[in-house]
Amino acid sequence: MKRLNLTICVFGLILSGVGTVVSAQVPTYKVETILPAPYCTSVDLSADGTKLSARIVYGDWDLGFRIFNALTHELIRECHVDDTPWTGLFSSNSRYIWSTFYYGGSLVKIDVETCEVVQRLGIGSWTWGLAFDSKMRYLYVGENCPGNDIGSLVVVDTVTASVVARIPLNGEPGQSIVLDPYDQFVYVLTNNLGTETLYKIRTSDYAVEATLPLPGVGNPGISLSPDGKIAYVPHTGANLVYKVDTTTMRVVGHWPIDSPHSFLVSPDGTHALVMGHATPRIQVFDLSLGEMIQTIELGDLGYYYPHATSYYWDIRNGRVYIPICAARGGAAVLVAYQPTGLPVADAGDDIVADADEVVTLDGSGSSDPDGQITQYTWKRLPDGVVIYSGPEPTCQTRALGRVEEVIELTVTDDSLATATDTLKIISRTTQELKDQLAALQSQIEQVRRQNQELRALVDKISSFPPIAHWLRRVAKLGDLNGDGRVNMADFALLTKGWLR
Repeated sequence: MKRLNLTICVFGLILSGVGTVVSAQVPTYKVETILPAPYCTSVDLSADGTKLSARIVYGDWDLGFRIFNALTHELIRECHVDDTPWTGLFSSNSRYIWSTFYYGGSLVKIDVETCEVVQRLGIGSWTWGLAFDSKMRYLYVGENCPGNDIGSLVVVDTVTASVVARIPLNGEPGQSIVLDPYDQFVYVLTNNLGTETLYKIRTSDYAVEATLPLPGVGNPGISLSPDGKIAYVPHTGANLVYKVDTTTMRVVGHWPIDSPHSFLVSPDGTHALVMGHATPRIQVFDLSLGEMIQTIELGDLGYYYPHATSYYWDIRNGRVYIPICAARGGAAVLVAYQPTGLPVADAGDDIVADADEVVTLDGSGSSDPDGQITQYTWKRLPDGVVIYSGPEPTCQTRALGRVEEVIELTVTDDSLATATDTLKIISRTTQELKDQLAALQSQIEQVRRQNQELRALVDKISSFPPIAHWLRRVAKLGDLNGDGRVNMADFALLTKGWLR
């Protein structure tokens, strides 16, 4: 499993089905459930994969953590913690949560079985961001010095429960702290009077190797590519996401994205999950195409602001946990999957109606084999006038009185796949004429069948040996009655008196 820490804020969610992706195919995401955790600013999965923690605010600004069963999503317990816990990460044995305290200036160790604070380390001023190394021994704590616009990165050995290093930073480190895959460097984004600086710090001697000023970024969340060679830094003010070469610490490119706040790169490096600055939705960004390929609307969450501190990709189970800070937020569960089939659109039978008659269009027969249909769009063809577009399968419209109106139904499922079907609204007068024509065609068909049957009978009679013999004589003797034609009259003359 791989742990990444980053700024975002939406209710904590679990994205499942990602796994270790070998191909470049990007999965589709959908909301599975929402675990209640209002104003969630951090989530974490225990090392054994059984427990999920979510930092919450409840009551009269009481703060703490809710512990959920990661498999069943049931609430195990709620741990109230004094002061202002902000970011919480499980210990390596899954028994404890290490948490920063935004106003408390300390790092605490909480027993998740008893909810007791068993250890408290004084860090200094406010503590906010938090990140573990891959071995889950060393914690990197962001310390803010309010009023001075400066801070530090504090390194804590969780085995000895001691501070082993303090790296001064020219700015408040805030929430964005992330280590490369090899634990060689830690990257910290700081804010000093509107100027953001990306720090690259060696973990071998805790020295600053390089810095990169990024004016006006707004202290959003950063993430790294799977190999650690690219840092992705959203710039909310400029509506951009920067690509930073972590070797040279230079900007090597950017993407225009509307008000980005968090840009979470998947473990396989094919895509990123993007959170807007004040929009309760998640978008999927294809890194190879350089464009959004899916939008997941989270609905009305009340007060919402992206302000969380950690997310977690669980490669083993193909899930990512994301905190979402909202009044009605919590630990949401998103499922990622590869679509196995397209939706099926069913516009229903054709409709016969008089001009200006109200008719009902019904697409409830439509279906989706691996998800659900989220939108039904009805429109007239060929002008493309939209009659209705929304989540309901039925709608009403008035017949225009044309000979025929072609109505197209387009269904869209939760993976944004679409399918279409059409029906016709037919004028009642036109239908009556069609019915009359159909009846006439039926009569013509009946006469045609009778004619075929008569011909078959004649062929059968003419194949009877005596009749065939007579016919051959007629053909041989030719025109017997002198009328210039060889026909049944010659046959009658030839057989005259035979049947007496």
